[in-house]
Parts: sequence; C-alpha cells; structure tokens
Amino acid sequence: MKLSVPILSILLVTCRLSLAGQDERFVEIPFVEDQTFIYDFGTVHIIQPGRFTIVRTLIASAERMAFELKALDTLRTYCKRPDGNYPPPTDVLR
Repeated sequence: MKLSVPILSILLVTCRLSLAGQDERFVEIPFVEDQTFIYDFGTVHIIQPGRFTIVRTLIASAERMAFELKALDTLRTYCKRPDGNYPPPTDVLR
C-alpha cells in the first residue's frame, strides 16, 4: 500500500504535464447517471512527496439542481420560524 501512493502521485503529475502540453486542462468523469466530476489539472498543488491537492467540481443535471435549490429555499423559510411542528410544503415534490 505504501508503494501505491507515490506511484499514483507520479502518474497524476505525469498526466498533468502531458495534458498541459495539449491544452486539455479539464477532465470529466461521469459519477452517476446525472452527475459528473470535473477535475481541473491547472490547480494541482504538490504539498509534499506523495500528497497533492486538486480542485474537483460536481455538476448535476438541471432538474436535480433546480430541485436542490428549491429545497434549500424552502428550508430557509423554516429556519426563520420558531421551534414547532409545521405542515410540509406542497410545492417542493411536484
């Protein structure tokens, strides 16, 4: 297991250098049916041998993002209310 971390680090740095020459800065990897991870090789930062950071962004489908934003907006209205039992909103799960 100790050997796999340096090998992975070398592989990622090599991939970054080879992709940088081709101006391919981003790599998209499908995660689940409606989500995609996007890695930005322009943000790779070596912390120490075998340790690095890279910026990853998760993108979902438009319908999923709209649902999550609506749910957050609804939750914000409940946060303003005092503690108690309230009926669930009727328009979130349509």
